Amino acid sequence: MKYLGTKAGVPDILIFTPNKKYNGLAIELKTGYNKPTNNQKFWLNELQLNKWKSCWINNYEEAIKTIDNYFKNEQE
Repeated sequence: MKYLGTKAGVPDILIFTPNKKYNGLAIELKTGYNKPTNNQKFWLNELQLNKWKSCWINNYEEAIKTIDNYFKNEQE
């Protein structure tokens, strides 16, 4: 995605629809025991500071649950 102008570390999923608590949802997807890079951690933190729900997830079911809960305005 770098060739398209994407900044390093931007989360994989960005949902710009606000809910009652957050301005948006950002999810960094990882597989297995992988963890976010420093650039990815930076972006997740910056988004949190701007009232976004941001997280990294290693599990498909957890990603679906997080998105569903976000749209239901539920807290985890």
